[in-house]
Amino acid sequence: MKKQFALLLLLLAFSVSAKATEPPCGITIITHGYQGPIYAPFPQWVRIMAEAITNRIGASIPIYTVRFEPLTSAFIPMDRATNDDLGRSGSAIILLDWSEVSWITTTSTRSVADHFFDFLFGRAHNNHSLAELPIHLIGHSRGASLNTRLAYRLANSGILIDQVTTLDPHPVELNGNDEDMATYWNVVFADNYWRHGVAPQGDPVDGAFNVPLDDEFDGLGDPQGFLVTEHQAVHTYYYGTINTAASDDGDTPVLTWPWFTSQGVTRSTTGFAYSRYARSADRPAANAGIRTSFSSPVQLWPNAYFDQRTPITDHITVGQQHTFDYHFSDRSSELDSDRFKLPF
Repeated sequence: MKKQFALLLLLLAFSVSAKATEPPCGITIITHGYQGPIYAPFPQWVRIMAEAITNRIGASIPIYTVRFEPLTSAFIPMDRATNDDLGRSGSAIILLDWSEVSWITTTSTRSVADHFFDFLFGRAHNNHSLAELPIHLIGHSRGASLNTRLAYRLANSGILIDQVTTLDPHPVELNGNDEDMATYWNVVFADNYWRHGVAPQGDPVDGAFNVPLDDEFDGLGDPQGFLVTEHQAVHTYYYGTINTAASDDGDTPVLTWPWFTSQGVTRSTTGFAYSRYARSADRPAANAGIRTSFSSPVQLWPNAYFDQRTPITDHITVGQQHTFDYHFSDRSSELDSDRFKLPF
Protein backbone atom coordinates (compact mmCIF):
# COMPACT_ATOMS: atom_id res chain seq x y z
CA MET A 1 0.00 0.00 0.00
CA LYS A 2 1.47 3.32 -1.06
CA LYS A 3 0.36 6.40 0.86
CA GLN A 4 1.45 9.94 1.56
CA PHE A 5 1.69 12.03 4.65
CA ALA A 6 2.52 15.66 5.24
CA LEU A 7 5.02 16.96 7.75
CA LEU A 8 4.25 20.42 9.06
CA LEU A 9 6.77 22.00 11.40
CA LEU A 10 5.07 24.38 13.80
CA LEU A 11 7.06 24.34 17.00
CA LEU A 12 10.45 25.71 16.03
CA ALA A 13 10.95 29.37 15.22
CA PHE A 14 13.95 28.81 12.97
CA SER A 15 14.99 26.80 9.95
CA VAL A 16 16.24 23.23 10.26
CA SER A 17 19.05 22.03 8.03
CA ALA A 18 19.66 18.35 7.32
CA LYS A 19 21.90 16.34 5.09
CA ALA A 20 20.25 15.53 1.78
CA THR A 21 22.43 12.47 1.19
CA GLU A 22 21.31 9.45 3.18
CA PRO A 23 23.82 7.00 4.63
CA PRO A 24 24.43 3.83 2.60
CA CYS A 25 22.40 1.65 4.94
CA GLY A 26 20.80 -1.56 3.80
CA ILE A 27 21.14 -5.32 3.46
CA THR A 28 22.08 -6.79 0.08
CA ILE A 29 21.89 -10.57 -0.28
CA ILE A 30 23.50 -12.17 -3.36
CA THR A 31 22.73 -15.79 -4.17
CA HIS A 32 24.39 -17.91 -6.86
CA GLY A 33 22.62 -20.61 -8.84
CA TYR A 34 23.44 -24.14 -10.00
CA GLN A 35 27.10 -24.82 -9.37
CA GLY A 36 28.07 -28.19 -10.78
CA PRO A 37 30.46 -30.44 -8.86
CA ILE A 38 33.13 -30.09 -11.56
CA TYR A 39 33.31 -26.33 -11.02
CA ALA A 40 34.89 -24.31 -8.23
CA PRO A 41 32.88 -24.72 -4.99
CA PHE A 42 31.84 -21.08 -4.83
CA PRO A 43 31.64 -18.90 -7.98
CA GLN A 44 33.97 -15.93 -7.85
CA TRP A 45 31.55 -13.60 -9.63
CA VAL A 46 29.43 -13.34 -6.44
CA ARG A 47 32.19 -11.70 -4.39
CA ILE A 48 33.29 -9.59 -7.37
CA MET A 49 29.73 -8.25 -7.64
CA ALA A 50 29.67 -7.46 -3.91
CA GLU A 51 32.98 -5.61 -4.12
CA ALA A 52 31.70 -3.66 -7.11
CA ILE A 53 28.68 -2.53 -5.08
CA THR A 54 30.89 -1.22 -2.27
CA ASN A 55 33.10 0.59 -4.79
CA ARG A 56 30.05 2.06 -6.53
CA ILE A 57 28.66 3.37 -3.24
CA GLY A 58 32.04 4.63 -2.10
CA ALA A 59 31.53 3.31 1.42
CA SER A 60 33.20 0.64 3.51
CA ILE A 61 30.42 -1.94 3.73
CA PRO A 62 31.32 -5.31 5.28
CA ILE A 63 30.93 -8.36 3.05
CA TYR A 64 30.03 -11.67 4.69
CA THR A 65 29.89 -15.14 3.17
CA VAL A 66 27.58 -17.65 4.84
CA ARG A 67 28.10 -21.28 3.77
CA PHE A 68 25.42 -23.93 4.13
CA GLU A 69 26.72 -27.24 5.47
CA PRO A 70 24.35 -29.93 4.12
CA LEU A 71 25.39 -32.79 6.41
CA THR A 72 24.38 -30.93 9.56
CA SER A 73 22.09 -28.24 8.06
CA ALA A 74 24.34 -25.76 9.85
CA PHE A 75 25.79 -22.48 8.66
CA ILE A 76 29.43 -21.55 8.70
CA PRO A 77 30.21 -17.82 8.65
CA MET A 78 33.28 -17.33 6.48
CA ASP A 79 35.73 -14.40 6.27
CA ARG A 80 36.63 -14.90 9.96
CA ALA A 81 33.23 -13.52 10.99
CA THR A 82 30.97 -14.93 13.68
CA ASN A 83 28.03 -12.56 13.16
CA ASP A 84 26.87 -9.99 10.66
CA ASP A 85 27.81 -6.79 12.45
CA LEU A 86 25.38 -4.08 11.36
CA GLY A 87 26.93 -1.68 13.85
CA ARG A 88 30.06 -1.26 11.75
CA SER A 89 28.40 0.71 8.97
CA GLY A 90 24.65 0.26 9.29
CA SER A 91 24.73 -2.10 6.33
CA ALA A 92 26.11 -5.36 5.01
CA ILE A 93 26.39 -7.45 1.86
CA ILE A 94 25.75 -11.13 2.52
CA LEU A 95 26.79 -13.83 0.04
CA LEU A 96 24.87 -17.10 0.31
CA ASP A 97 27.06 -20.11 -0.46
CA TRP A 98 24.98 -23.22 -1.07
CA SER A 99 27.32 -24.62 -3.72
CA GLU A 100 27.59 -28.05 -2.10
CA VAL A 101 23.92 -28.77 -2.77
CA SER A 102 23.02 -26.35 -5.58
CA TRP A 103 23.70 -29.05 -8.20
CA ILE A 104 21.57 -31.71 -6.45
CA THR A 105 18.16 -31.52 -8.06
CA THR A 106 16.51 -33.54 -5.30
CA THR A 107 17.47 -30.80 -2.82
CA SER A 108 14.89 -28.04 -3.15
CA THR A 109 15.58 -24.34 -3.06
CA ARG A 110 12.61 -24.14 -0.70
CA SER A 111 14.28 -26.22 2.01
CA VAL A 112 17.66 -24.51 1.68
CA ALA A 113 16.04 -21.07 1.77
CA ASP A 114 14.14 -21.97 4.94
CA HIS A 115 17.43 -22.83 6.62
CA PHE A 116 18.98 -19.56 5.43
CA PHE A 117 15.95 -17.60 6.60
CA ASP A 118 16.18 -19.00 10.12
CA PHE A 119 19.88 -18.18 10.29
CA LEU A 120 19.61 -14.68 8.81
CA PHE A 121 16.26 -13.40 10.09
CA GLY A 122 15.33 -15.76 12.88
CA ARG A 123 17.90 -14.44 15.33
CA ALA A 124 19.73 -11.26 16.28
CA HIS A 125 23.13 -10.36 14.89
CA ASN A 126 25.07 -8.39 17.49
CA ASN A 127 21.74 -7.21 18.95
CA HIS A 128 20.38 -6.17 15.56
CA SER A 129 17.85 -7.76 13.25
CA LEU A 130 18.62 -7.80 9.53
CA ALA A 131 14.98 -6.84 8.97
CA GLU A 132 15.68 -3.41 10.49
CA LEU A 133 17.13 -2.18 7.20
CA PRO A 134 16.00 -2.02 3.55
CA ILE A 135 16.60 -5.38 1.87
CA HIS A 136 17.77 -6.05 -1.70
CA LEU A 137 17.79 -9.67 -2.90
CA ILE A 138 19.87 -10.51 -6.00
CA GLY A 139 19.71 -14.07 -7.31
CA HIS A 140 20.87 -15.91 -10.44
CA SER A 141 19.35 -19.09 -11.91
CA ARG A 142 18.28 -21.44 -9.08
CA GLY A 143 19.47 -18.76 -6.68
CA ALA A 144 16.59 -16.59 -7.87
CA SER A 145 14.21 -19.35 -6.80
CA LEU A 146 15.93 -19.55 -3.40
CA ASN A 147 15.58 -15.78 -2.97
CA THR A 148 11.90 -15.97 -3.94
CA ARG A 149 11.40 -18.32 -1.02
CA LEU A 150 13.20 -15.84 1.26
CA ALA A 151 10.81 -13.14 -0.01
CA TYR A 152 7.87 -15.40 0.79
CA ARG A 153 9.12 -16.00 4.34
CA LEU A 154 9.67 -12.27 4.83
CA ALA A 155 6.16 -11.58 3.53
CA ASN A 156 4.83 -14.15 5.95
CA SER A 157 6.43 -12.13 8.74
CA GLY A 158 5.07 -8.83 7.46
CA ILE A 159 8.48 -7.48 6.43
CA LEU A 160 8.77 -5.18 3.43
CA ILE A 161 11.54 -5.78 0.87
CA ASP A 162 12.89 -2.81 -1.02
CA GLN A 163 13.94 -4.75 -4.13
CA VAL A 164 14.14 -8.26 -5.59
CA THR A 165 16.41 -8.65 -8.63
CA THR A 166 16.27 -11.94 -10.54
CA LEU A 167 18.84 -12.89 -13.17
CA ASP A 168 17.69 -15.53 -15.68
CA PRO A 169 15.62 -17.31 -12.99
CA HIS A 170 15.55 -21.06 -13.48
CA PRO A 171 13.89 -23.22 -10.81
CA VAL A 172 14.49 -26.93 -11.33
CA GLU A 173 11.16 -28.51 -12.24
CA LEU A 174 12.34 -32.13 -12.15
CA ASN A 175 10.76 -32.87 -8.78
CA GLY A 176 8.54 -29.83 -8.54
CA ASN A 177 9.96 -28.82 -5.18
CA ASP A 178 11.89 -25.71 -6.16
CA GLU A 179 10.13 -22.47 -5.26
CA ASP A 180 8.15 -21.11 -8.21
CA MET A 181 8.99 -17.60 -9.31
CA ALA A 182 6.62 -14.90 -8.04
CA THR A 183 6.59 -11.30 -6.86
CA TYR A 184 4.94 -11.09 -3.46
CA TRP A 185 2.94 -8.15 -2.16
CA ASN A 186 5.70 -7.11 0.29
CA VAL A 187 8.20 -6.28 -2.48
CA VAL A 188 8.43 -2.57 -3.26
CA PHE A 189 10.20 -3.10 -6.61
CA ALA A 190 11.11 -6.21 -8.60
CA ASP A 191 13.25 -6.36 -11.74
CA ASN A 192 13.99 -9.45 -13.81
CA TYR A 193 16.57 -9.96 -16.57
CA TRP A 194 15.99 -13.08 -18.66
CA ARG A 195 16.54 -14.74 -22.03
CA HIS A 196 15.38 -17.77 -23.99
CA GLY A 197 17.55 -19.90 -26.22
CA VAL A 198 20.33 -22.24 -25.22
CA ALA A 199 19.37 -24.16 -22.08
CA PRO A 200 19.22 -23.46 -19.22
CA GLN A 201 17.07 -20.43 -19.80
CA GLY A 202 15.08 -17.97 -17.76
CA ASP A 203 11.52 -16.69 -17.95
CA PRO A 204 9.53 -13.53 -17.24
CA VAL A 205 8.38 -13.07 -13.64
CA ASP A 206 4.83 -11.92 -12.89
CA GLY A 207 4.64 -8.63 -11.05
CA ALA A 208 8.18 -7.58 -12.01
CA PHE A 209 9.70 -5.18 -14.49
CA ASN A 210 11.00 -7.68 -17.04
CA VAL A 211 13.96 -6.98 -19.31
CA PRO A 212 14.25 -9.54 -22.17
CA LEU A 213 17.82 -10.10 -23.32
CA ASP A 214 17.26 -12.43 -26.28
CA ASP A 215 18.49 -9.92 -28.84
CA GLU A 216 21.50 -9.00 -26.73
CA PHE A 217 22.64 -12.58 -26.15
CA ASP A 218 21.62 -14.30 -29.38
CA GLY A 219 24.69 -16.09 -30.73
CA LEU A 220 26.85 -14.88 -27.87
CA GLY A 221 29.33 -17.70 -28.33
CA ASP A 222 32.59 -17.49 -26.44
CA PRO A 223 34.22 -14.30 -27.76
CA GLN A 224 37.27 -14.18 -25.48
CA GLY A 225 37.93 -17.82 -24.71
CA PHE A 226 35.80 -17.85 -21.54
CA LEU A 227 33.99 -21.13 -20.92
CA VAL A 228 30.63 -19.40 -20.59
CA THR A 229 27.00 -19.76 -21.58
CA GLU A 230 24.30 -17.24 -22.33
CA HIS A 231 22.74 -18.23 -19.00
CA GLN A 232 25.90 -17.23 -17.10
CA ALA A 233 26.18 -14.03 -19.06
CA VAL A 234 23.00 -12.65 -17.49
CA HIS A 235 24.69 -12.06 -14.11
CA THR A 236 27.57 -10.46 -16.03
CA TYR A 237 25.10 -8.13 -17.75
CA TYR A 238 23.87 -6.96 -14.36
CA TYR A 239 27.40 -6.66 -13.02
CA GLY A 240 28.21 -4.40 -15.98
CA THR A 241 25.59 -1.96 -14.70
CA ILE A 242 27.26 -1.85 -11.27
CA ASN A 243 30.84 -1.43 -12.46
CA THR A 244 30.24 0.50 -15.64
CA ALA A 245 33.92 0.33 -16.63
CA ALA A 246 34.42 -3.40 -16.13
CA SER A 247 35.41 -5.73 -18.96
CA ASP A 248 34.42 -8.98 -17.19
CA ASP A 249 33.17 -10.30 -13.85
CA GLY A 250 35.50 -13.28 -13.49
CA ASP A 251 33.16 -15.58 -15.42
CA THR A 252 32.14 -13.77 -18.57
CA PRO A 253 33.31 -10.76 -20.62
CA VAL A 254 31.09 -7.69 -20.47
CA LEU A 255 30.11 -6.89 -24.03
CA THR A 256 29.16 -3.27 -24.53
CA TRP A 257 27.80 -4.13 -27.96
CA PRO A 258 25.00 -5.01 -28.30
CA TRP A 259 24.19 -5.59 -24.62
CA PHE A 260 23.57 -1.98 -23.62
CA THR A 261 22.47 -0.46 -26.91
CA SER A 262 19.63 -2.42 -28.51
CA GLN A 263 17.06 -1.31 -25.92
CA GLY A 264 18.10 2.31 -25.88
CA VAL A 265 19.77 2.10 -22.47
CA THR A 266 23.29 2.51 -21.20
CA ARG A 267 25.19 0.71 -18.47
CA SER A 268 24.36 3.57 -16.11
CA THR A 269 20.61 3.73 -16.85
CA THR A 270 19.52 0.12 -16.37
CA GLY A 271 20.09 -2.74 -13.95
CA PHE A 272 21.74 -1.46 -10.77
CA ALA A 273 20.58 2.05 -11.68
CA TYR A 274 17.18 1.09 -10.20
CA SER A 275 18.65 0.23 -6.80
CA ARG A 276 18.27 2.50 -3.78
CA TYR A 277 22.05 2.82 -3.64
CA ALA A 278 22.44 4.10 -7.20
CA ARG A 279 19.09 5.87 -7.79
CA SER A 280 20.29 6.99 -11.21
CA ALA A 281 17.11 5.93 -13.04
CA ASP A 282 13.41 5.95 -12.18
CA ARG A 283 12.02 2.56 -11.25
CA PRO A 284 9.69 1.35 -14.04
CA ALA A 285 6.32 -0.25 -13.45
CA ALA A 286 5.81 -4.00 -13.71
CA ASN A 287 5.18 -5.10 -17.29
CA ALA A 288 4.00 -8.70 -16.86
CA GLY A 289 1.36 -10.41 -14.74
CA ILE A 290 0.38 -9.44 -11.23
CA ARG A 291 1.85 -9.80 -7.75
CA THR A 292 1.11 -12.79 -5.56
CA SER A 293 -0.85 -12.23 -2.36
CA PHE A 294 -1.70 -14.61 0.46
CA SER A 295 -3.13 -14.62 3.94
CA SER A 296 -0.46 -14.80 6.60
CA PRO A 297 -1.16 -17.08 9.58
CA VAL A 298 0.70 -14.75 11.93
CA GLN A 299 0.16 -11.20 13.13
CA LEU A 300 1.90 -8.82 10.78
CA TRP A 301 3.82 -6.18 12.67
CA PRO A 302 3.23 -2.70 11.25
CA ASN A 303 6.04 -1.24 9.24
CA ALA A 304 6.44 1.82 7.05
CA TYR A 305 8.94 2.05 4.24
CA PHE A 306 9.73 5.50 2.90
CA ASP A 307 10.22 5.76 -0.84
CA GLN A 308 13.97 6.19 -1.11
CA ARG A 309 13.65 7.77 -4.56
CA THR A 310 11.62 10.73 -3.32
CA PRO A 311 13.79 13.87 -3.33
CA ILE A 312 13.99 15.39 0.14
CA THR A 313 15.00 18.98 0.59
CA ASP A 314 18.06 19.72 2.71
CA HIS A 315 16.41 22.81 4.22
CA ILE A 316 13.10 22.72 6.09
CA THR A 317 11.44 25.99 7.06
CA VAL A 318 8.99 26.38 9.92
CA GLY A 319 5.41 26.47 8.66
CA GLN A 320 6.26 24.86 5.33
CA GLN A 321 4.49 21.60 4.47
CA HIS A 322 6.51 18.65 3.10
CA THR A 323 4.98 15.56 1.53
CA PHE A 324 6.64 12.13 1.57
CA ASP A 325 5.66 8.93 -0.22
CA TYR A 326 5.76 5.76 1.82
CA HIS A 327 4.66 2.13 1.70
CA PHE A 328 2.82 0.74 4.67
CA SER A 329 1.60 -2.71 5.66
CA ASP A 330 -0.35 -3.76 8.74
CA ARG A 331 -2.99 -6.26 9.70
CA SER A 332 -4.64 -5.35 12.98
CA SER A 333 -2.37 -3.25 15.15
CA GLU A 334 -4.67 -0.20 14.69
CA LEU A 335 -1.61 1.98 14.12
CA ASP A 336 -2.39 5.46 12.85
CA SER A 337 -0.31 5.37 9.69
CA ASP A 338 -0.63 9.12 9.19
CA ARG A 339 1.49 9.88 12.27
CA PHE A 340 5.14 8.97 12.44
CA LYS A 341 8.11 10.11 14.44
CA LEU A 342 10.86 11.15 12.08
CA PRO A 343 14.55 10.57 12.95
CA PHE A 344 15.43 14.27 13.05
